[in-house]
Amino acid sequence: MTTAPKTSPAGDASARPSRPQPGLQPLGLPRSQKPVGSLGGLTLLYVGGRPHLIAQARLAIRNRGAVLLTHDGGSEDAVTVLPGLVARADAVLCPVAHVSHDAAAVVERCCIEFGRDFLRLPAADLGSLVVALRSLGSKAAL
Repeated sequence: MTTAPKTSPAGDASARPSRPQPGLQPLGLPRSQKPVGSLGGLTLLYVGGRPHLIAQARLAIRNRGAVLLTHDGGSEDAVTVLPGLVARADAVLCPVAHVSHDAAAVVERCCIEFGRDFLRLPAADLGSLVVALRSLGSKAAL
């Protein structure tokens, strides 16, 4: 009597082939090509926005040579941690339609206090983020 090999209910993740996820691909750039507007090691803080876009934002920022810190803009994360995050960042990105008023006020005040760039994004989408990243990349190249 033969028995089938045992597998876990979720399956063996190591046995499954890795498939690229369409939404998480680098923005059309081969990894070997240095992106236009490279951010050369900057640390960026993204405050607010839509939680389901954070992974894509992180990838877009990493592909430009920067590191991303995030804060949900006051919906669950405490606003009191924002000064410490702003102090660690070189620039702050904030989609103004998707952040609490308290968080936006704290971030703006901290950016002035710490001398950080504060970029208000008109929308919480990847297009607005890419435009802001290009702006930062142009500034970093100077």
